[in-house]
Amino acid sequence: MARRDAAIRAEPPTPNITEAPFWLLPTLAVLLLFSGVCALVYQVLWLRLLSLTFGVTTHAASTVLASFMGGLALGSFVAGRLADRVRQPLFLFGAVELLIGLCALATPAALSGVHHLFVGVASRLPDSVALGTVVRLIMSFAVLLVPTALMGATLPIVVKSSLTRLDRIGGRVGLLYASNTTGAILGAMLAGFYLIPQSGLRRSFLLAAAINGAVGLIAMTTGWIRSRSIDPTPGSAAPPTPVQPSGAGRVSNEALVLVVFGVSGFASLALEVIWFRVLGIMLGPTSYVFTLMLAFVLAGIAFGSAIVTPLMRLPVNWLQVLAVLQLAAGIVAVRSFAPLRRTPQPPDWLQPLLAWIGIDFLATAATVSIAAILPTALFFGLAFPVGLRLWAGAEGTERHTAERVGVFYSVNVGAAILGSIAAGFVLLPRLGSQVSLIAVAALFLASGLALQVAIGRRQPIVAFVVSASAVIVFSCRRSPSPIRRKWRAAG
Repeated sequence: MARRDAAIRAEPPTPNITEAPFWLLPTLAVLLLFSGVCALVYQVLWLRLLSLTFGVTTHAASTVLASFMGGLALGSFVAGRLADRVRQPLFLFGAVELLIGLCALATPAALSGVHHLFVGVASRLPDSVALGTVVRLIMSFAVLLVPTALMGATLPIVVKSSLTRLDRIGGRVGLLYASNTTGAILGAMLAGFYLIPQSGLRRSFLLAAAINGAVGLIAMTTGWIRSRSIDPTPGSAAPPTPVQPSGAGRVSNEALVLVVFGVSGFASLALEVIWFRVLGIMLGPTSYVFTLMLAFVLAGIAFGSAIVTPLMRLPVNWLQVLAVLQLAAGIVAVRSFAPLRRTPQPPDWLQPLLAWIGIDFLATAATVSIAAILPTALFFGLAFPVGLRLWAGAEGTERHTAERVGVFYSVNVGAAILGSIAAGFVLLPRLGSQVSLIAVAALFLASGLALQVAIGRRQPIVAFVVSASAVIVFSCRRSPSPIRRKWRAAG
């Protein structure tokens, strides 16, 4: 007991956490929105530059996604550990945004060097997909590592800046994540349909870097204003509301949630690559299709996060909610090819909207993407804030909030790298699009069933197993690959 009391006395005091001013969270949401715009502008620009070397293929898309996500995972993990030790995280966020802009400006010259290097190396390499994959990854990762790692650092830092009470982490992260993802949608559309065709690559990089610079300066100014309103005297933080039961069961459930989101990250990026291959064959493998597909994936994630954010403070069993969401995501994913049995006709409202934006020539591609991608992506967005609340908002973690956010995000994104590579270089070549889709959707079903087993309610488990198995069997029998249908129609 004496040792325990001494340890309690030796523990450093928790800073007094005052209620944040009303303007802080909206300001951070706007900053993350523009940060997301820049991130996806860069991603589309990098895909365009790397396509000159690798071609606009499934392999190229897998390589770019893996390199991009690898940097995000590394940056999130490192920033999560650093942000908890920084007195003014907004100053760090501002510095990161400035560095993103500077590093991104250097990438065109670096990728040009990659092009010349790959052309020289490719002729000397054996005819091996595996070896070519390794070379692509090494070259892409070497160039994109620093700017993408800096991008991955932003979410844990901003989450740490926004928190005044730990029990609000789910709602705040949901809002910030939705805002950042909405910016990513705008960035993908802006780069793919306007900046590259009308301004060219160089001016597009300059514009995105200028926005990064503005975000960085505003973040630093906001941090300075915020620092003047914080009471530096020691005190007690507001007690968090526990989101998991205490004891070994809580710890094991937290670990299970982390594993589930590793599996989800793997499956979600694998699905993106599978969708890109199928839609590319049906609509043409162009950067427009990639941009459109990416925009609708992000739209589903943003919309799902925005839906669940106002509900995060409700006293419900969020572990049960997460189990249902994972199971539903698997069922919806395995049926995502079903609308493509016949090319869907654009709805009446879509054509005028696309004409107003200036991309009415993509009406069919947009309709196909909405039907195939948007429903599954919606469940991605619904699940992410729930999982993060269960993992990072647990009792006793208030000293390590940013670190836990960084670990969660890096595990999710790191597994996504493996999913991107596995889909592009293993699943699709060996299994084809339809069987690959079913295999990846089964991962969502398995993770949902694992959560349901942890909750310990038998009747829902039986019901979910029967329904999920029925959907998979029905999909195997009734939803042949749309690629085969296209070939039959052409023949």
